[in-house]
Amino acid sequence: PSAGKSAITAVKDVLLTIDRMLRDEKEEKMKEYARRKKAYEIVIKELEKTGRKLSLDDLAMELAKVEEPKAPFTPQIQMPQRTTEARFLQEMAQNQGLPLLMLMSEVKILLNSNAREHGNYFDELLEIYDNTAIDKRLKTNNEEIYVEHPSLAVLLTGVPNQLPKLFKGFDSGMESRFNTIVLHQETRYRREDEVLTEEHQAIIDELQCVTKELYTMLTANGSEEEPYLLVMNNEMMQQMDEYFFTKGNQVEARYKNPNAVSIVRRRRLDFKRLLLLITLYRLYDRYSDWSRVLTTKEIVPTMEDVDLVLYLVNYLIDHSLYVLDTYAAEAEAEAARKTDISKDEILNSLDTKFFSTEAKEKLKRMG
Repeated sequence: PSAGKSAITAVKDVLLTIDRMLRDEKEEKMKEYARRKKAYEIVIKELEKTGRKLSLDDLAMELAKVEEPKAPFTPQIQMPQRTTEARFLQEMAQNQGLPLLMLMSEVKILLNSNAREHGNYFDELLEIYDNTAIDKRLKTNNEEIYVEHPSLAVLLTGVPNQLPKLFKGFDSGMESRFNTIVLHQETRYRREDEVLTEEHQAIIDELQCVTKELYTMLTANGSEEEPYLLVMNNEMMQQMDEYFFTKGNQVEARYKNPNAVSIVRRRRLDFKRLLLLITLYRLYDRYSDWSRVLTTKEIVPTMEDVDLVLYLVNYLIDHSLYVLDTYAAEAEAEAARKTDISKDEILNSLDTKFFSTEAKEKLKRMG
């Protein structure tokens, strides 16, 4: 609590109404499924009794008339923090292309999940950033999973020494996919009665209503066939192009590393996503009505929206480069130390007879 990482749980409070809506919908569907399943089982039992009196052809025709009900699936909004790779892919596929959110107050949770034999989905995280289609065949039941448009946001907090393990050096590709913000601030432990006041609750209630309405409108109308269109004029496009061209050259000249430049390139992809959100919220601020905002498929930003997003993007790039400077090199140095001396070299260098304390001392001297 003293580091402020637990503030991430406030996101769950905002999403509570959507989560409850989806759970209620699932409960109703499961009740209907249970009723149809019971009716199906009664019909099958009756056919089993009378089946001996029917020919095989007649029995096949009767069975063809009876359709076994399928268990319903309701889209979810929150992806579990700890999951296997197979389950991760199944839930992505089952969510029918709707976006998921994974919330973690500790980077270590993601590291631990991906350190397990059947839990490593780091490669899927790399693909999801660009919404690259994912396909996989599972060994156990020969199930083929295909996710055409994967959509997942990962929101996590942690302490600095966890970052080298997450990014694993300049060449992992992971650091360019996260918008990294480093907070340098003094924090203090807050008493429980300070955490939630009536004013805070009022803000959460308002955000819940806005979020639910936005979620409902976007998932209902922003389909693949009729997506919302962000309309940028030539001046906006030119300002965006000039910024990223200049920033990309600056980073390339400084780092001489394509992975550092990829941070700038990926923020270019983020630019339009952020601009769409900023414009939507500005329009909502004007009309106070999501229905009115989203009745048009063309979302038109202003130059002020573009300026604000460019400020945010520059902020995100600079912080990501700070992380790269501070922690990626540290991760590479750590990996190099581990591979400098092989296990056989260490064992062969030890004396034939030694106590464990002597062995430890010798290993320390070898680094």
